[in-house]
Parts: sequence; C-alpha cells; structure tokens
Amino acid sequence: MKLGWAIQLSPSFLIAPIQITVYLYWLFDFFGVSFVFGLVTMFLFFIVNLFIQRKLQKFFVKILKAKDDRMKTTSETFNCIKVLKLYSWEQEFLRRV
Repeated sequence: MKLGWAIQLSPSFLIAPIQITVYLYWLFDFFGVSFVFGLVTMFLFFIVNLFIQRKLQKFFVKILKAKDDRMKTTSETFNCIKVLKLYSWEQEFLRRV
C-alpha cells in the first residue's frame, strides 16, 4: 500500500521544487521587497513554533507519565479492595484499621 502511494505521488515530489521556485518568484515579482520580509518572518515563526512544540512534547510526556503512575496506584487500590470483598475480610480489616 505504501509503495503504491509513493509511486503515485512520485511525480509530485519531482515537480514540487520547481513549483515552489516559480511561485516564490511570482510572489517576489508581485510584492517586491516586502515579500522577502514576509518570507523571513514566516521562517522565524516556524522556528519559534518548532521550539515551542518540542517543549510542549516534553511537557506532555511528563504529564502522561504522572497520569500513568496515578492510574497504576488507583488500579492497585481497587484490586486490593476486590480481594477484601472476595474473601469477606471487611470486618477483619476494619478491626485492624
């Protein structure tokens, strides 16, 4: 499936750099020097966005790890409660607590 998709899109991979170059030239021809400032601004925002996304990815990994630890503790607690209920140890447990 992936090979068929790659073969189908291969002409686009070859033509895309030419199209980008031509479109950039047309934009420069239409807007003039202000196009360069817009292009530089776009690349700067791209770099800033990339930096922010990497920081967010690290942050989300920490959040998911904390959630995983919390779920592990909760599951363990419920399993212990199930054992107490299964063996009818509620009264004994309450007496010891």
